[in-house]
Amino acid sequence: MGRTAVVLGIPMENMHTAHVNLDWAGAVVTGLAASGVCHAVISPGSRSTPLVLACDRHPGIRAWVLPDERCAAFFALGITRAVQGPAAVIGTSGSAPAHWYPAVIEASQDHQPLVLISADRPADQQACGANQTVDQARLFGGHVRAFFSLPQADAAPQALCHVRERVARLVDRSRWPVPGPVHINVPLGEPLVPGGLDPGWRPESVPVSSVRLPRLRPEAVDLAALAARLSGPGLIVCGRADYAPGFAEAVTLLAAALQCPLLADPLSGLRFGPHDRRLILTRYDAFLRREGWAPPDWLLHFGAMPTSKPLQQFMAGVAPGTTTRVLSQGDWPDSAHVAGTVLHADGQWLCQELAAAGVASVPGAWTAAWLDAEQRAGVALRDRPDRPIEAEVMAVLARRCPQGSSLFCGNSMVIRDVDGFMAGGDRPLGLRGNRGGLVEAVAAHRGNPRPCG
Repeated sequence: MGRTAVVLGIPMENMHTAHVNLDWAGAVVTGLAASGVCHAVISPGSRSTPLVLACDRHPGIRAWVLPDERCAAFFALGITRAVQGPAAVIGTSGSAPAHWYPAVIEASQDHQPLVLISADRPADQQACGANQTVDQARLFGGHVRAFFSLPQADAAPQALCHVRERVARLVDRSRWPVPGPVHINVPLGEPLVPGGLDPGWRPESVPVSSVRLPRLRPEAVDLAALAARLSGPGLIVCGRADYAPGFAEAVTLLAAALQCPLLADPLSGLRFGPHDRRLILTRYDAFLRREGWAPPDWLLHFGAMPTSKPLQQFMAGVAPGTTTRVLSQGDWPDSAHVAGTVLHADGQWLCQELAAAGVASVPGAWTAAWLDAEQRAGVALRDRPDRPIEAEVMAVLARRCPQGSSLFCGNSMVIRDVDGFMAGGDRPLGLRGNRGGLVEAVAAHRGNPRPCG
């Protein structure tokens, strides 16, 4: 009877597969890091072990471990929001990736570049009753911007180069033209990793295609046409969006040039900070409930639809062709169906150019009426004998949250309370929240992820 050489329980003829798995997983992680992914949230499992080891050993990746897949996916989504760049979530095979589904829908609807990496069993273990095996191909349907299932692991240099490039392509798809989640499926055979204390893989410094996102700048004729439309009584509305760091200064500069009211959703990032807040209104949810508000001649709308239902209804009542939607992404959110013009442009650049173009000021009586309504709504809330407890909670939070911290707003009534009762202030405070009907936490309780680089 012949003998089979064994190293720490693994037959020698199988050691090749184990080492190839590590090289293959290393190529995936190297592609992530080279494409700007700095954070990977891991729910440990057997099949994903090579990917976990590769993350742990790569100096450009910070690994976070959360055993529950649903929590892990929302945690990765929170990191994506915090760093304004793609984070990865890694899970094992079987039903584990299915627990990502709520966060995947959230990322898709809110245009967050989340990278989903699911380990899988190889093709010969599919559709034959193997444990922890489901059909993971296109598991998330139309909620992902792209899907790719890697071929069988291969340690050939050309194959590893292909994996790194494929990962880079999918990370790019998560960011442009319509940001959102992408899914990479990684089949891995057994043995998954070599035996011994040191599996032997170390990350390489491998160049991957450098990708630069465009900054959308309309033609001069379109800019001039928009500047001409901003004449007469008007409003600027800023909804939720991942604006550039300088957007707050740019849009308030434009509001000052126009001397027009700026209505700021709580998730717009405009309610708190050192920028000019003299024309920013936050009490509109209260005073727009009253009838008799005249519609504007023009409305300039950045970001998503606002949280406030009274403001949504007011915007839906403007005359056809009045609203200009400014979008920096490839889709067109307009649930009120009132956009007369849709301008794909970088919001910060557009505001700066319009402010420098010498736009005309709106009538002083128009702006004064809105500012007066804002002031009276604040006084009425402050002096109410039956002031809601929610208003007290929001006031305390605004005072006591540390400067520069993030406050996560739950959905349904919570974000509405923030909208109605948290007016803002000069101290920097980031308000964040999910878009859909899910109340989940982001990364604040486990450290403070910083932007890559």
